[in-house]
Amino acid sequence: KLFQKKSKTGKGDGFPDFVLVDPSSNLPFIVIEAKATLGQLQQAIEEADFYTEACIESGHTVISIGIAGQDKEGYGVIVHKAKGTKWAPIMYNDQPISWIPTIDDVRKLIASSSLFDLNPIIPSPKVLAEKADLMNRILREASVKDEYRPAYVVFQCGWGGFHLC
Repeated sequence: KLFQKKSKTGKGDGFPDFVLVDPSSNLPFIVIEAKATLGQLQQAIEEADFYTEACIESGHTVISIGIAGQDKEGYGVIVHKAKGTKWAPIMYNDQPISWIPTIDDVRKLIASSSLFDLNPIIPSPKVLAEKADLMNRILREASVKDEYRPAYVVFQCGWGGFHLC
């Protein structure tokens, strides 16, 4: 019923290419439209935005994604989120992203009406100091000598084994 009477031609029901559902809530959170050629990228995002409006009208905050292209010419991706009655691109380092965001990123984006940027949030000095104290205590309790702690932390943080970073 979400896309009932939402055909792009104005007649009948509409069917976006893909509607991704958040597995934790079973609610739609991404609408994707795909096109065959890179030249159709703008059409893909416009159609994704169109279907996303139906979700918004039903009370669901949803990200719209247009994908176009093929191996021969390459691929393009545009990611939008509604900003009032307009569409705004999702950004990273002051540039529109050209990839499909992760589930966690999408959850963050739809949880905040003002979030349109995926730049990492740098913790406050207080939070960083608390984490450093905690890592130091763990290493001390594990009998890691002071001179080996920097190497141990870099190794563990760099390959995901130490999840305090």
